[in-house]
Amino acid sequence: MPLSEDQRLKLDTIVEKMIGNKETDDDIQWVVNDFKAKYSGVELPVGAPEAPGQEIGGAPIPEQGLEQRIRAGGEFSVEELIQTPEVQKRMEEIKGAGRTIANIPGSALETGKALGQAVIHPIETTKNIGKLLLGAVQKVIPGEQEYEKYADAFGKAMIERYGGMENLNKTIETDPVGFAMDAASLFTTAGAVLRGVGAVSKAGAITQVGKKMAEVGTKIDPLTLAGRAVKPVYAGVKRGVEEVTGLTTGAGRTVMQEAGRRAPEFVAARKGLVEARDIADEARMGIRDFAEKKATAYRQKLEAVRGIKKEIDAKPIKERIENSLKEYGIERSQKMEISRGGRATISESFDYSRAAGIPPNEEPYITKMLNIVDEWDDFTPAGLDTLKRKVDKFYSPSSESRALIAKIRDKIRQTLIDEVPGYEAMTKEYKFLADMQDDIVKALSLQDSKAADTVMRKMITGIKESSDLRRQLMDEIKGVSGRDIKAMIAGYMSKRVIPEGLIARMGMVGAAYGTILNPSMITLFGLASPAIVTSFLGGLGRVEKIAAAAAKGPLGKAPLRQAGFQAGRIGLMPEMEQ
Repeated sequence: MPLSEDQRLKLDTIVEKMIGNKETDDDIQWVVNDFKAKYSGVELPVGAPEAPGQEIGGAPIPEQGLEQRIRAGGEFSVEELIQTPEVQKRMEEIKGAGRTIANIPGSALETGKALGQAVIHPIETTKNIGKLLLGAVQKVIPGEQEYEKYADAFGKAMIERYGGMENLNKTIETDPVGFAMDAASLFTTAGAVLRGVGAVSKAGAITQVGKKMAEVGTKIDPLTLAGRAVKPVYAGVKRGVEEVTGLTTGAGRTVMQEAGRRAPEFVAARKGLVEARDIADEARMGIRDFAEKKATAYRQKLEAVRGIKKEIDAKPIKERIENSLKEYGIERSQKMEISRGGRATISESFDYSRAAGIPPNEEPYITKMLNIVDEWDDFTPAGLDTLKRKVDKFYSPSSESRALIAKIRDKIRQTLIDEVPGYEAMTKEYKFLADMQDDIVKALSLQDSKAADTVMRKMITGIKESSDLRRQLMDEIKGVSGRDIKAMIAGYMSKRVIPEGLIARMGMVGAAYGTILNPSMITLFGLASPAIVTSFLGGLGRVEKIAAAAAKGPLGKAPLRQAGFQAGRIGLMPEMEQ
């Protein structure tokens, strides 16, 4: 019988909802057919209850299942949904996956034990493999033989792991790493066999299949997969640790990197076998040579701007000289001298009798510098730059003398910056190196350990805008001295227990207050101490080197690793100990 008007309206409403929910045409048609099959010929009085199973007009309304109610947009409870076979099956699969993930650490440990057995007891492992192979041969000989028990035990173990789908699923869940190693071993072994068959039969296709299978065995090897996954993560974590601890200790990331690398120079400096002045002395010649190279490079660029301005006005420089002389109480004096031929000449000298702060033994030195500047007559960009470099070479232990020299040198440099486009950028690297040379000379001449510390910090962290320049500088010093200066500096700086820098020391103070409130926060002190942090990173570096060496050893190759795993597992079987 056809649907009543009310039933049609109800069906239309259901269809509209399904269309709004973008249900497929097939699903909509299924609901329509199902509705018609259940309600055709059943009159629904106005206001009649719609609950399935209730009597309407003497005829029962067919009860809808959960799936039909969901499709029809009807009501249902979460409890009903959970109890359905489909959802229960999916939930069990999810639980199984969760148990598999939870079992990975323990499974990996067992795999490690098997590999360790093969490595630590190679002779015993070889004997056990021999027992197993001999037992397999004896199985085909009538009667009970001595070594059959080993083959039986191994066969029983394999049946327990892979005999039927139930055992297979259990193995995957309880020993996921061992299962992956078994699967990899299977592909590797089958690949080796097929390659051998292909070689003997000269069938290239079989050889290629064998090669591909062996490649699969290597790719699915769990240690291969772990290595590929862990390496980028480890590298990122390591960089983060270096950056954070470099900040908390105030020593900088470079020191933390060198702590992990542990070069011989780092270890020697950390043990106190190298002093700050020794490091500064090692660096001095390399910095000088590198500065000359940078000077040559920028002067080649400077030659290109000669034509911009033939002569630079030297008046600002002359004025700076005169003002500086007045500031320091140095007066010019002229002296007339008459030659034997009666020719009069006037020579100029400097009177230091009223000079403030210039030591008497420094006066000839300052006079020489002033005479060079006074007599200079090449004021092209290249000529004025040469004058600046000549003044750069004057260095005095006296702070007053250094200040006077610096005023004249800086004015020459500023004049070049103002008059020569790009000069500051050209000479930036050279200036850094020239300033460092001055610092080293000061540290060595005054035997000032604090000044030497400053030089080292500047060398390893001071060129923040150019890590490439810092690398070039370290390479240049190493080329001259033959020693890894960066490792020496890092080792020396890593000895400190108290952190460097304002931020790091504020962090230590904060840790102190935190410890008063919560004693467990005492561990924060360790993060602020260069000595403690670099000791930890040094240990991590040793572990990393051991792991790298192991990766290059026999177990670094997937086929040998898989064979070692299988051999080691055989050795761990209780029957092998009998």
